[in-house]
Amino acid sequence: MHSASESAFAGLGRKLDAVREGERGVALLPVSKEAYRGYYREWDLARIYAMVDERQAALTARSSAIHPRHLTVAWLRVDPTWDPL
Repeated sequence: MHSASESAFAGLGRKLDAVREGERGVALLPVSKEAYRGYYREWDLARIYAMVDERQAALTARSSAIHPRHLTVAWLRVDPTWDPL
């Protein structure tokens, strides 16, 4: 549920709220606890960082979220969310 609120906050320009919710989502469901859903929380956080123009944080978070079956280099090229990077 945090991914929905963090995306909404980012879209509204509420950077601090978006980042806080994204980080909270990762903390509540880390990859070590739930590999599949935890991966998507990390992906959401990287996407939020990109949306709020936190480029270095997005690149750092994204590097751990890249997975050959989900977030691929090809997907990064076509998804406009990643354009700022």
